[in-house]
Amino acid sequence: MATFSYYAAHLVCWGEGGMVSTNNDEIAGLLKSIKSHGRKEGSLYFDHIRLGSNFKMNDLEASIGLPQIEDFWKTFNTRKDNLYYLLKKTKDLKNFAYFNSEQVNEVVCPHAFSITLKDSKYDSSKLYKFLEDNSVKCKRNFGSMPTQHKAFEFLEHKLGEFPEAEYVGDNGLHFGIHQYLSKEDLNYVSDLLHEYFGAFN
Repeated sequence: MATFSYYAAHLVCWGEGGMVSTNNDEIAGLLKSIKSHGRKEGSLYFDHIRLGSNFKMNDLEASIGLPQIEDFWKTFNTRKDNLYYLLKKTKDLKNFAYFNSEQVNEVVCPHAFSITLKDSKYDSSKLYKFLEDNSVKCKRNFGSMPTQHKAFEFLEHKLGEFPEAEYVGDNGLHFGIHQYLSKEDLNYVSDLLHEYFGAFN
């Protein structure tokens, strides 16, 4: 199976939700049932054979998303240009933070600009507040799902088991790099980052 997210910040936005694709008929049948309240495949009525929910896309979401498929590569390339532009503008800050990277054998989806501080003394909570106070909407980096997110406590992992992911969760944040940003917007963010890290020189 392959999964796709249509969340508002992602390359193709349908308002919310996502998609699963598969080349396995058995899995496809299960997915069709689960997305429609667990109904028996092919049945339109109340014949629920498993737990499911209402994951069907509505017409309004479809009308928002379908035109974006036609613009996919334009959107992708604009976001990629924005990412590379901001990476170039912040290259001199590499002693303070790890930024997005793209290895030879991968293609990074230009979803957000990620900053992971190289030393906790640079204080991600203060950086977060500084950017937010200057109208740059941020989110913390995802971190370790089993140890830094209460919903997964049932897995019984303990803090410290995933030190690198936990470090990223404690010392990182990201903000959008979407296609509607102008060069002025990107320069503004770069100037803010230089101002913040400049205080540590």
